Amino acid sequence: MPFYGYAWRLTDANNRGLMAPADGPVGSGNGAMRYREILGFIAEKQGRNGVQWHNCFKLLLCWDNLDRPQMSSYHSSMAMALTIPTLFLLFLSSKFPCSSAQTWIKSGYWFSGSKFPVTDINSTLFTHLICGMAGLNPSTYQLSISSSDAQSFSIFTPTVRQKNPTVTTLLAIGVRLEKSSTFSSMVSQSEFRKSFIESSIKTARSYWFDGLDFHWDSVNTSSEMANMATLFDEWRLAIESESGNSSGSQLILTTAVRFSPYLDNASFPIESMKKNLDWVHVMAFDYYTPTSWNYTAAFAALHDPGGGQLMMNTEDGINDWIDGGLSANKLVLGLPFYGYTWTLVNPNDSAVGAPAKGTADNGWMSYKNLKALQISGAVSEYYNAAYVVNYCVIGSSWIAYDDVEVVEKKVAYAKKRNLLGYFVWQVEDDDENWVLTRAAQEDEKNPGNKRHFLLILLPTATTVTLVLVYATWYLRKRARKNKVVTGRMGEGKELQSLFKTTMASAGNANAPNLQLFRLTDLVEATNNFSFENKLGEGGYGPVYKGVLHNGQEIAVKRLSRTSTQGFEEFKNEVMLTAKLQHVNLAYDLWKCGKGMEFMDPSLDDTNSSCKLVKCMQIALLCVQENPVDRPSMLKLSVMLKNETAAMNIPKRPAFSTRSDEDEVQVQESTFQQEIWSVGDVSITQLVAR
Repeated sequence: MPFYGYAWRLTDANNRGLMAPADGPVGSGNGAMRYREILGFIAEKQGRNGVQWHNCFKLLLCWDNLDRPQMSSYHSSMAMALTIPTLFLLFLSSKFPCSSAQTWIKSGYWFSGSKFPVTDINSTLFTHLICGMAGLNPSTYQLSISSSDAQSFSIFTPTVRQKNPTVTTLLAIGVRLEKSSTFSSMVSQSEFRKSFIESSIKTARSYWFDGLDFHWDSVNTSSEMANMATLFDEWRLAIESESGNSSGSQLILTTAVRFSPYLDNASFPIESMKKNLDWVHVMAFDYYTPTSWNYTAAFAALHDPGGGQLMMNTEDGINDWIDGGLSANKLVLGLPFYGYTWTLVNPNDSAVGAPAKGTADNGWMSYKNLKALQISGAVSEYYNAAYVVNYCVIGSSWIAYDDVEVVEKKVAYAKKRNLLGYFVWQVEDDDENWVLTRAAQEDEKNPGNKRHFLLILLPTATTVTLVLVYATWYLRKRARKNKVVTGRMGEGKELQSLFKTTMASAGNANAPNLQLFRLTDLVEATNNFSFENKLGEGGYGPVYKGVLHNGQEIAVKRLSRTSTQGFEEFKNEVMLTAKLQHVNLAYDLWKCGKGMEFMDPSLDDTNSSCKLVKCMQIALLCVQENPVDRPSMLKLSVMLKNETAAMNIPKRPAFSTRSDEDEVQVQESTFQQEIWSVGDVSITQLVAR
């Protein structure tokens, strides 16, 4: 199966069916695209209202067309069967925005310097957990991990997977602001980047992390952005190479970025980011802080209500990233689990934007400490729907933060915009009951998400319905052809009665005394039709060896689901097998001149006994034990075509008793036959002619 496709450049964008005119391949090469690149192309075309499906449909047709020269009749029929549901799903997708095919990410950061133990993380509430931070050695440009951090890093992944075995872990890499020049030096030289990349991959593998998360908060020049783009290019190639050489899964590669890609003097390298990064963590907070802004502010505002202030906000930042070319399904929205405290100039003026003055420290406060403070004193709590922010007033202290209601609104926004998920900054700042983390997941149960649910349900239900219709048609057609009798053999009295009635019907005087078995007995005898008990397989289906409770060995032929045989064919075989209860019945009947008793009454030439007996004689000549005695194909042709051709007398067939009839008369007094067949079970064995 080809894990790649070809992209053609259409001559007419409105004519995009198979065999549509094209001007040649897309790009400078032959148009070949790897599967991952195709998914990336589709992702790039996703805008605010979902994927531009006409472009995706155009590419998918080219991708599907790749394997057509090698398609078997089976593939052709399956392609035809899937055509209608596929086109219908494409129609639905054009009407509704699609959600990302990737898992909805519920991520959280944890830092080894905190007093919050790894063992206390409720990893069941997350799909991804990020451990930080590894530093950078300014001399070797390799990752630098302190001894205390090394201990935390070594137990992080095994510990969080005790509660959630499927959680994915990443190692965050970053440096303090005063040491940010180390990053700038590292990305500027090829050998420095190589040293950094190799050590990062080695460290991730050594500490059992599934990926790497890059933090360069202070990047702000065009040259640094260009060098960072080169770093991402080389990093991705190294990750792919390491995975190929080790036969392991590729490491995840992400980065944390500011709320907008545009800085005063530079912009983030979006082309490199969308090509090389799995996703991007948008740090949608710290727009304003008490140390830099002398007004109370929504430091992580979702919207800007206007008023001419042009306040920084998350929505504008997300729009900037998408408009800049980074698809929505590569963006993971940040949720701050903390707040900032301003000191009001006038306690009676406490709205968002009220004049404020500095605070004793940087004003930062974790959510759990804030809730404890609210419980201990007289607090006035507010919610501003315009900015989407909670704030409270305690005397002259004004605190902005995200509470349950805000978290739910932001997660709903992320889903509405088809983002990839959210991340928590930081998990240790939630309260002891994980109130905010659980609130982020409550949106999944919110009735307001019925539309998102329908986007998943409608295509799925449509596909299932069409498959069921097709399956019903196919099964009814097969049932008419094969005259299928309802019920399974041995399951119920109706089928047993049918067998008994049919086998012992009038005019069937020689019907044998058949023994019926329950399906449960056959399952037990064959060890549930195990592969070890399988003897072979024919047109009807597989044959299994079984042992009954009394020790008797049996052979069980199980009708295959794909067999075209039905009840009548199976009945005939049972009747014939029953007639052959002892070895070489056909030979014995022919030798005694009773060969016609072996013939099935349904044969057209029953009235021509000579012809049938002759065919029986020829057949017995072909199965004689000694290969030398068997006729050649030329002799067979002569015997079948010439009614007067002389024929030898058949000797006893093979696989019955181990003896040579030429020696029977000499050794008759002393010879004891060696039984060569087993019970009533026929044996097939390869013998050269």
